[in-house]
Amino acid sequence: LSGRWGERWDDGWAERRYRSLFLAMDLTRDFYFSYTYELSLTLQENMSCGDQPAGGGSAPRAAGVPPVSGAPPMRDKFVWSHHLMLPLLPHLKDGAWLTPLLHGFFRQVCLSLCGRPVSLTLIARRSRLFAGARLLKRGLCAAGHVANEVETEQVVADGSRGGLHAGHLSSFVQLRGSIPLVWGHGDEGRHIVPRPDIHLQRIDPTFTFTRRHFEELWQRYGAPLVLFDLVRQTERRPRETLVGKGLAEAIASLQVAAPPYARG
Repeated sequence: LSGRWGERWDDGWAERRYRSLFLAMDLTRDFYFSYTYELSLTLQENMSCGDQPAGGGSAPRAAGVPPVSGAPPMRDKFVWSHHLMLPLLPHLKDGAWLTPLLHGFFRQVCLSLCGRPVSLTLIARRSRLFAGARLLKRGLCAAGHVANEVETEQVVADGSRGGLHAGHLSSFVQLRGSIPLVWGHGDEGRHIVPRPDIHLQRIDPTFTFTRRHFEELWQRYGAPLVLFDLVRQTERRPRETLVGKGLAEAIASLQVAAPPYARG
């Protein structure tokens, strides 16, 4: 077997290929971290210091991460350096030695609202689970993780009283991700096609994968869950409407089996 440039696989083509992809990554762009604030958690989870968020949700601790006294656990699905941390975990007694590396977006600006100082922070956390190129990663996996999931948090702080602990805080969190069904673009997704066909697969007729996705959301954020369907509702040639109808069917099916407190 030959590689892209005629090299044989046993000559180390795959190793050089993946190494070049790794070296092409620019860690100075879209990656961020903090020594003093747990960025993988929302403001509410950080302020509660490990207590359950309002609504019954909880932030699961990263597997094997030692606890830090008085500090909330990290959410490892947003920690892109989690794999690098694994060899260190058995040898650590204090998780403060670990610095989570997140991928997404971070920006903080100071504004003046009618002469009153206000700090505005925007944090976007991209999940490392089932992430990939836009046309190659669609839908969700068997574990219930949707493709390219991003949690966006907007934090507004009143700076008129000095530090954040003394002023008023407001946080708004929303989540976006691929439609939680098993779907994709087939072979067309591997080529540059303006509007590739959408293939809705039926390997999960009972919507087990979709149920796992919503169970995780309920555990993280609590009930009720509010969904926004952003796909087209009418089309001359059915494309997005296929997954839109599939999502409506899945929600209707899951609503029947859902407990009363989780129903919309």
